[in-house]
Amino acid sequence: MDIKELKKAKESYGLTLREISEASGVPMSTVLKVFSGNNKNPRKDTLLKLSGGVAHLMEEKSADIDNMDIYLGRRRAEEDKIIRSGKQGQFRIDDLDGMPDGIRYEICDGKLIKAESPSTVHQLLVAEIYLQIRNHINKNKGKCIAYIAPVEVQFDEEGKNVFEPDIFVVCDGEFRPGRVYGAPDLIIEIISPASKKYDMQTKLSKYAEYNVREYWIVDPYKEKVVVHELEKGDISLYPFDVKIPVGIYEGKLKIDFKAMPEYIRSFYGRNI
Repeated sequence: MDIKELKKAKESYGLTLREISEASGVPMSTVLKVFSGNNKNPRKDTLLKLSGGVAHLMEEKSADIDNMDIYLGRRRAEEDKIIRSGKQGQFRIDDLDGMPDGIRYEICDGKLIKAESPSTVHQLLVAEIYLQIRNHINKNKGKCIAYIAPVEVQFDEEGKNVFEPDIFVVCDGEFRPGRVYGAPDLIIEIISPASKKYDMQTKLSKYAEYNVREYWIVDPYKEKVVVHELEKGDISLYPFDVKIPVGIYEGKLKIDFKAMPEYIRSFYGRNI
């Protein structure tokens, strides 16, 4: 490999200079000079050692990628087998303890539902909304507690309805190890194309059934928020360019989407 090929391999495989130095036996100071451009004509034996070390690291990285693909394939097959099993409709909260690591699940009427992985912008939006709620609670020395996912909320004693809302506020709930028991006072979900029907229909129905006081559905694509004040039976639609009052606080708290950082607002309406 020449220097250009070495640099390309380093970037493509995410190699560090320390790894290259250790794999090739070339001193770190020499590696730094070669890859920084300070030494544009290294000795032939140095270049051969670097090439051999980088080739070895590329082989190791490729094996790691292959092993990861096999692992992910097996895990997807395991997930599919669990969800399609004859137990659908009979799952309970204790079953979640035996699920594959790193995967979020919810249970709705005993049916196991895999929660999609949130995007980075989704999480930034969640964090900004949560921050405004938390700051209001702290400023007013409120007794309510605000949470963000992943925190399990067990809605019924049998444990056949267990959800992980994006954001929720509990003012008078029961706290058990690892989860919250009983309906939160406020729930906010950030929807995506994949979760839209689930959030707007299935979850709305279940949250109403279990007496959640207020449910927000935030749509970053259309830049709107649907607010269901379930205890009053009221529905309101708001655009992102107004401050939206939180019903459980009688409007004393308003979520300001315009106040969110520009780097988040610049993604509204995009494929996030």
